[in-house]
Amino acid sequence: FTEVPAALALVYALNRLARPRELGLGRAWAVGLALAFVPWLNVRYLPFPALLLAYAAWGRPRWRTSLALVLPLAASAVASGLYHRALYGFFDPTLVYGRRPGFAWGRVPGNLEALLFDQEFGLLPYAPVLTLALPGLWFLTRRQGLRRAFVVAAPLATVLLTAASWRMWWGGFTPPARFLVPVAPLLALAAAHALSQRLTARAALLAGWTLMAGFA
Repeated sequence: FTEVPAALALVYALNRLARPRELGLGRAWAVGLALAFVPWLNVRYLPFPALLLAYAAWGRPRWRTSLALVLPLAASAVASGLYHRALYGFFDPTLVYGRRPGFAWGRVPGNLEALLFDQEFGLLPYAPVLTLALPGLWFLTRRQGLRRAFVVAAPLATVLLTAASWRMWWGGFTPPARFLVPVAPLLALAAAHALSQRLTARAALLAGWTLMAGFA
């Protein structure tokens, strides 16, 4: 399963890009290489590098830092196109599943509901405390500004939409919400902002339910 290394690469890049003007050249190359590797894990991760580049650009990095971030991604995109051309006869990695499209927007409403609420593969029956991520995004925006809120909300929305448009939204024989693992740290961060604002009885109930489900 590719979700765990994708999550690690995402968290590593987020940690380093929080202050891009203070990012050394060596670490910038390391972040660029980590982001360049992510799309090779699965085509569903293609939006991640673009979102994180936007996050870095928002912080106005030095030109050498920008170059170290962009060059590995550009080389990776060219290599991926050539790889798929040699192996399948076309450059587009989204076409490897044949005539039946891997992604389809018509699947999104039903699959999104299932991703969140399905009794076997949904996220919230097993981690209901993460429903607090929605109000948590509001508190995060108020406390830390739009840039930090963007880097949480944009990957969340992207992963939800790509997973919901994927034809096998449940991910096969897997634990619940497999496709949402890469953004689980972001959901936890947003939920933590809501919990730190005020621990109500309902929030405590959600947290207790999550712990009980996890131990079970």
